[in-house]
Amino acid sequence: YLRSRCGHDGRMRSTMTVGAAETARWSANKAPDWTGWNIQQLPDRVREIIEADKGLEIGYADLEQAESHFVAYDSGDEGYIAAHRTGDVHTYVCRLMWPSLAWTGDLKHDRALANEPPDFDPYHSRRDYGKRFQHGGNMGRTPQGVARQIHCPISEAEEAYGRMYGGRYGNRTFDGAFPGIKLRHQQVWAEIQQTGVTVSCLGRRRQFLGRTWTSATLREALG
Repeated sequence: YLRSRCGHDGRMRSTMTVGAAETARWSANKAPDWTGWNIQQLPDRVREIIEADKGLEIGYADLEQAESHFVAYDSGDEGYIAAHRTGDVHTYVCRLMWPSLAWTGDLKHDRALANEPPDFDPYHSRRDYGKRFQHGGNMGRTPQGVARQIHCPISEAEEAYGRMYGGRYGNRTFDGAFPGIKLRHQQVWAEIQQTGVTVSCLGRRRQFLGRTWTSATLREALG
């Protein structure tokens, strides 16, 4: 980002493309004159180099935990809905990932514990990893994929997965805190294989033209 060129007038611009991504999101890249950058992905560490015009301010609006809210209500999982009502579902998930820590059930205390880094990564908090684990699992990532993502043995990822979603892993059977999410995945999976079409909770219809029987297609549909 710091090597990107400004325009002739010293401004940084991006080209914004509406609905370009497969998920119908906006995407951003360089300006038409090949200056600028993807301003949607600007790292926090370099944002301070950008200055607003005099009398104006630069702001960024984030719909906090919006995607997991959609998952909660689309799946109808009452436990997951209730976890969002606590105001910090990521800390809630951290309790499932590291059950041996000194959790109290008090959100303020537990959030401070979740904001501490794990032993294997001093630069990111447990809460960061809880967020990655949660979004990965919600979008169809397997325990093996989660293990690679959060740098833990597969056996530990499977147990965390079981506490989150339920199922049998190793010699243990887990009820899961949020079993409705995987039930919803099964519904989407059956729908794709039968019709090749999904309709999102926002009413967007998607026709899948590739191999509808593969797990990669399922993850794409869940996204």
